[in-house]
Amino acid sequence: MQRSGLLEVMVVEGRRLTDKDILGKQDPYVILRLSHGEFKRTRTVNNGGKNPRFMQKLSFNVNQVASQNLRLYVEVYDDDVGKDDLIGRAEIPLNSLMTGTVTGSEQSYSLTSKSGKFAGDIVLSISFYPDNRPGVAPNAPGYPLTNAPTQPYGSTYQPPNTAYPPGPAPGYGAPP
Repeated sequence: MQRSGLLEVMVVEGRRLTDKDILGKQDPYVILRLSHGEFKRTRTVNNGGKNPRFMQKLSFNVNQVASQNLRLYVEVYDDDVGKDDLIGRAEIPLNSLMTGTVTGSEQSYSLTSKSGKFAGDIVLSISFYPDNRPGVAPNAPGYPLTNAPTQPYGSTYQPPNTAYPPGPAPGYGAPP
């Protein structure tokens, strides 16, 4: 049975990544993409070299339709001026994960280069929290909020005005 819920991927580290930089250490980052197209990116680990430590959690909302034959595509790049270099990629089927609550343990996945050669390993911890967990209502305390504002309490953040047509810019009067 496929479910909707929250998919969390902790990008832990890279191991033995193929070095794409001739001078200095490479600056790797990871892009995670689900088979239905949604993607997220980690921060760049400057001078991370062959064994970067990311320790970054990326979350995806998964609906029931998107969970069918769900796959996670992992791509590791070297952040360069101009065009970034692909270090390696992996494809992870998630069908068995989507059948219940799973809290992940760290697992290593082999990366392959464009030419199909070994390009290192990426260590991930993948967790899935279905929307219909017993005794927990969506948005109840303890339930992960993914659409909550990222600003701290007491900030002056105001959501953008989506009314059309837009009004005059702040500090300016109405047009003559």
